[in-house]
Amino acid sequence: SPKNDFTVQSMWKVYLPSLLAGAGFVFWAHTRTDELPVTLGFALIAGAILTALFPEHWAATLLVVGAAIPTAETLVHFHVTRAPYAPGSGLPWAALFAYVPTFLGVGIGAGLRRIVSQ
Repeated sequence: SPKNDFTVQSMWKVYLPSLLAGAGFVFWAHTRTDELPVTLGFALIAGAILTALFPEHWAATLLVVGAAIPTAETLVHFHVTRAPYAPGSGLPWAALFAYVPTFLGVGIGAGLRRIVSQ
């Protein structure tokens, strides 16, 4: 159907680059500062904006943006990338906490979309 074609086209042309840019920015910010609340705030904001703009892809937004911080922490742990802090001794399981503010952001974005569309 025409609606499905538009959804697929918008996903490939607009959503995926936006998603990668949002997650990439969160990853970049996390490896450039040791202020965790700042990067968690960026994850919340990115989740909210992407979900408000593309509500049908909320699950992908949650998974990809939420994974940016744990991925960065894991790469720092294995010395693949650098960060302004020393890596921990074990795998950074606590970094999975980044899914919480991302989940909140996705919820905020969905709520904003619902308010605006009414």
